[in-house]
This record gives sequence, structure tokens and C-alpha cells, in this order.
Amino acid sequence: MRAIFAISKNSVGEALHRMMFQVLLLFALLFIVGGTFFAYMAPQEEDKMLKDLGLSIISVFGMIIAIFMGVTAIQPEVERRTIYALLAKPVRRYEFLLGKYVGSVVVLGLSVGVMGLVLVGTLYVRQTVLNFPLMIAVGTLFLQLAVMLAIIFMVSTIASQFMTVFAGIVIWVIGYVQSYLHQLSEHAQSGFTRYSLQLMNVLLPNFQVFDLRSQVVDNLAIEPQLIFAMIRYGVLYGLVVLAIAMILFNEKQV
Repeated sequence: MRAIFAISKNSVGEALHRMMFQVLLLFALLFIVGGTFFAYMAPQEEDKMLKDLGLSIISVFGMIIAIFMGVTAIQPEVERRTIYALLAKPVRRYEFLLGKYVGSVVVLGLSVGVMGLVLVGTLYVRQTVLNFPLMIAVGTLFLQLAVMLAIIFMVSTIASQFMTVFAGIVIWVIGYVQSYLHQLSEHAQSGFTRYSLQLMNVLLPNFQVFDLRSQVVDNLAIEPQLIFAMIRYGVLYGLVVLAIAMILFNEKQV
């Protein structure tokens, strides 16, 4: 446990030094510039568009951060051979991987949290009311991105950096079109195509589960059961993926 904490702490320091402020600055600029295009709208419609824009930017930037953190967590250590010094100490491989993952999740949480504060704070200045559903939506986005990060870690144990980035983008896109895959599987003429689509639907993550954008934008109620279902799905899926990543990394020749 001490080794995991030490590795995660070191990972957080390195990541914050590399990219934290640049990413947040870009987010703020995009949000501010994008918000000016809605100035001609009625205040209520403008607020809806700002919510939608803010959550969309957090999702995209969060995905970029997750892929970047996952790609740069393990493979550079192998290429620089610094991993040999770590593994020569009383540090098990699963501790190394978990430490890197925990550190990456902390940085991801800080990034999403600050971007979420910018969004919530902007709407608070306009409405003088804290938007709790919006805060919940930011939290579920973070859970989705933590699952995405676990997937990137798993892929990075067996693929090159380029292939990890490519696979991450493909999985992220598919994760948002799972409902379409389900519809395609129902209307597929070929049995092989139908079963392949159903298998993809089961194995690949369903990121639409975490998306509360429509509820937040339209001011709809968010049921507690829905939040608990998201947490259960995200935690279970993430743990399974991390377990597979640890098995693959344990078998990896480094």
C-alpha cells in the first residue's frame, strides 16, 4: 500500500507540472469564446446552451487528458528503462500499475473539478443559484473518464503509444453510440453480424449511461436510482478492466 501511495504521489507531481494549467487555460478560453456566440439568445435559452457547451467541452478535454495520462504513465518508463529500478525494489508490478492509475485519476479529478467549478461558477454569477444537477453531471462525467482511463491503461500494456491513442479514440466514440449498435444488432440480417454487434455491446463500455446532459439542460429531475446505477456500473466495469490490465502487465516482458 505504501508503494502504491508513493508511486501515485510521484505521478501526480509529474502530471501537474506537465499539463494541468495549459489544459485549464484552453478550457476557459474555449468556454468564454463559445459563450459569446449565445449572447443574442433569451437568458433561459442561453443558460441551456452554456450548460450543454460546458459539459461537452469537459467531456472532450477529459477524454484527451485520460488518453494522455494513460499513454504517458507506463510506456515511457519502459522506454527510459526507469521501470527496472522501480521493480528491482520491493515493488510488485500490480502496485506499480495501481500507483500510476491512482495518480492519474487524481490529476483527472482535479482537472475535471476545476473545469466544473468554472462552469458552475459562471452559471451561478448569471442565476445566483447553485446548480446541483449540473454538479452531479460533472461528477458522473468524471466517473466515465475514470473508466476510460482504466481502459487506456489496459490497452497500453499490450500496444504501442500510437495504437493506444487510436484504440482509445475508437472506444470512446463507440461508447457513445452503444444504443445504435444495439439497434443494428436487432436488424442485422447475418447471424454472425448480429452476434458480433451484441458482443461489442456487452464488452465495450456504454458511456451513454453516464450522460446526464439532457436532464441538466432541460431541468429534469435526476432520480437517485439512476445515480446509484451509474456508480455501480462504473465501479464494476473499471475494476474488471483494471484486473485485466494487472494480469496483462504481469505477463508483459519489460
